[in-house]
Amino acid sequence: MKSTLKKTEKGITLVALVVTIVVLLILAGVSINLVLGNNGIIAKAKEAETKSAEASQNDLKGMNALAEEMNNALGEKPKVDLSKYKIGDSVNYTYDPASSSYTLESKYSGYSSNQTIAQTTGLTWKVLNVDKENDTVDIISTNPTSSTVIFANILGYNNGPYLMNEICKAQYSNKTLGVNARSINLLDMEKHLTADGITARNAYQYDSSTAKYGTTKTYPSNTKYPSLYANQKGAGPNITEAEASKKITQPDTTKGNDPYEESKPIVPKGTTEPTNDSTYGTGNPLTVTQTYYYRPINDTNYGTASSILANSTKFWVAARDVHTRSDYATFGLRIADTNAYGCNMFYSNGDTGGSTCALRPVVSLPSRLLTGEQTNGAWNLSK
Repeated sequence: MKSTLKKTEKGITLVALVVTIVVLLILAGVSINLVLGNNGIIAKAKEAETKSAEASQNDLKGMNALAEEMNNALGEKPKVDLSKYKIGDSVNYTYDPASSSYTLESKYSGYSSNQTIAQTTGLTWKVLNVDKENDTVDIISTNPTSSTVIFANILGYNNGPYLMNEICKAQYSNKTLGVNARSINLLDMEKHLTADGITARNAYQYDSSTAKYGTTKTYPSNTKYPSLYANQKGAGPNITEAEASKKITQPDTTKGNDPYEESKPIVPKGTTEPTNDSTYGTGNPLTVTQTYYYRPINDTNYGTASSILANSTKFWVAARDVHTRSDYATFGLRIADTNAYGCNMFYSNGDTGGSTCALRPVVSLPSRLLTGEQTNGAWNLSK
């Protein structure tokens, strides 16, 4: 039987295949354009990335601006590079005009009458010390004040350092800047001692009958002392020579750091200064530590700071000292000019003394006040 072939399955014609390919190409073109075109996915992603980065930068700028506004409102500014400030640099610091002179009462100074201390106008200022640890710059008047102050007797010994600071605070501070002036003290000077300067200080001895710096001498007679001296580091009333090394604790004198803390108060704890205590005690015996020294203020002893510290005018240094002599001791206040030394206020034989000196104010400036800019060669401060 003759069989007949029926067309029961359909195939893909050439035309259909071409149409399919064309459609696929069109779809592929659309897809590629969506991905790679100017308005494609990748372009949009890049655009989004760019806008996100710009937004982040704008947010950061806004946060920094806000932080700066907050710092300004709080009186805080970014830290200044203190390395550019050098000892001896001039600083454009101005202090508030005093509404009146400072009245120093005789019951505190030890002098026979009250004193009227006028403010010295027109003082200029130089960098004395750059303290990177505490982020401050200490400035000092280029010259001592034209006004002088008298301290004398036991009251002068007891109150001198406190009153020097108070007078300077009253007359050379700046309330707008929020800074208070004080007197130069022993630490201000001794922190500049060189290795040679420390060696020279520690080697000081008036003569062979006296004690060397940092060592003791005992007096069996002439044993009077300001009563408050008993609170001074290195004091030894009623301590014998044999007991001195065990009962009197001596500080480390290998550094220039006011080791006997003679700028600090000697009034009893809980007692305010100034004191009206003018009494003296009598030791049985009296042992004292030699802390006085006489040394030139030069480069060898004080390095570059010597040019700022040394002055032809004698000025007070807010610190005490003790000086041993062959048969008596003296209790005094420190002074300086082109040398560092002291002036006797009270003698262990009962005599008294005193002196007239100028003041040397010091101001500690926090770095937030430093602008890092200069006018006529002097560093400016913020207003």
